[in-house]
Amino acid sequence: MKPNCGAASTAFGQAQSIIRMLETECDVWALKTRDIPIWWFVRDRFYAQLLKHFDSGQGETTPTNTGSVFENLSHLLSICPKATIFAVRSLIGMIRLMRVEKSQFPKESIIFLSLSSTFRGAKGEGLSDMYFDPIYEVISSKSILIERTSLNELDFRSLLLRKDAVFFDWLLLRALLKLFPNLWRTPRIKGWRSLQVTCQSIDFGGISSGHLLEMLQSVIDGSSRKVVVQVEASRMLVQAVNPGAIIEICSYDSAPRAMNLVAKRQGIPIVELQHGIGSSLYIVYSYWLPSGYQGEKPVPDRIMVFGEAFKKTILGNGSIFAPENIVVAGFPRLSIFLNKLEREGRDLLRKKTRRRVGLAQDVFVLTVTSITATSSCMNKFLKEALRALPEDEIAICIKPHPGEGNTWKRSYRDLIQDPRVTILKDRDIDLYDLLVASDAHATVCSTVFLESLALGVPTIIFGCPGYQNALEVVDEGEILFVNDEKAFVAKLTKLAGDAAYRQEVVSRGMEAAKRFFAVGSSPVETIIREIDRCQQ
Repeated sequence: MKPNCGAASTAFGQAQSIIRMLETECDVWALKTRDIPIWWFVRDRFYAQLLKHFDSGQGETTPTNTGSVFENLSHLLSICPKATIFAVRSLIGMIRLMRVEKSQFPKESIIFLSLSSTFRGAKGEGLSDMYFDPIYEVISSKSILIERTSLNELDFRSLLLRKDAVFFDWLLLRALLKLFPNLWRTPRIKGWRSLQVTCQSIDFGGISSGHLLEMLQSVIDGSSRKVVVQVEASRMLVQAVNPGAIIEICSYDSAPRAMNLVAKRQGIPIVELQHGIGSSLYIVYSYWLPSGYQGEKPVPDRIMVFGEAFKKTILGNGSIFAPENIVVAGFPRLSIFLNKLEREGRDLLRKKTRRRVGLAQDVFVLTVTSITATSSCMNKFLKEALRALPEDEIAICIKPHPGEGNTWKRSYRDLIQDPRVTILKDRDIDLYDLLVASDAHATVCSTVFLESLALGVPTIIFGCPGYQNALEVVDEGEILFVNDEKAFVAKLTKLAGDAAYRQEVVSRGMEAAKRFFAVGSSPVETIIREIDRCQQ
């Protein structure tokens, strides 16, 4: 059954059309806050607001704060432990940065700009950065690991376990203290009047220019202070370390963007490692610069992508990157695991993993990778599967996303009492080990569904919000899509009972995965080679 993407596709199309018009026909790139080209920092958040506007269909309404006294008090109380963790991380970050400054580090060392959420590992196997560590381990003698601030429970885990990272919290605190007297008032937006004039004559389709600019101003006002602090903190770090290159993920996020702005102003090369699926429905790599654009470009000099499909997606959307800026490197983590799988053998690893997490060797195991935005919807599919399938024929392992925190307890509260359901976190088992030990994998959309295909595990995409991203990157037939609970049960039943069908699904998936993950070369060697080239 072909999925119905109509309404969502319309929202994405309308939002992208507006972003393109703002960037090519208006003076949006000229907007500045304290010499910072602020549009670069808010475009993704503004795009999300547009999507919300078109999805809701509520017309032109101005957002208001409707939180009750109790909700606001709860929010205030939740800040206290976060502030304590931030303060301790700041202290540790200060001490470690002082050590770096006093050490005999080589000139023009390399900064790795990491995140606490990518620092993972199963109990007894040690934690590592799933994106950076394979590269960092090779060039650690000339590298400095900086961990960005997330203000969640994962920051606390890193504080306890990550001994080699300089926490960026300290730089943010210094910048905040320095700029505090000037942050009482919202920074003025230069170029706003010119933007109003150019927007008046443009038909944005479905939304008036006045309301559009109200939305944009709200986003800028809500972000500008944070951006000012992040840019100053980045300047302080670059001044202290004087790096020769910066390696990052998520260049489109506010903190890396601030670092990129400072680095570009000082001629420091930036290399980004791919994170995420890179669907064309989002604009994180799609920049529509007007002809003759002479402004700043706080983007990476190189983007190291997993496979050719992602390179084509980036080059096919927007006008900022040239083919030489996008290098197909492969995914180090996946490449390392596939080598391990070849050495140990699939059957042996499958048996070891099932024993470790308490799964029977002969039961059909479905692993579900969850994310907060879709967990409630996925819950409906899983409840139907448990109701319809015999008790001794299926076991479901739910792997929450690290960003979910403990919200999964609420999302899956109806399921976790069922003895056939097991919740497994990163500390319990490596995700790849779990996938190989599974008979099928189900999700909505994340890089994991492509990794699952590469690992030879049949993947089912739920028809929950966000599924359009998955269907943007794979062809129909390369994965299994289910739009309702009955179709989901039917797919599981067929995968469990028809070996020839399951092998056909696996073969199609593994063939598709070749577009998304380069094979035949060492991703680590390719990435290090490109870092060296950027520094020359």
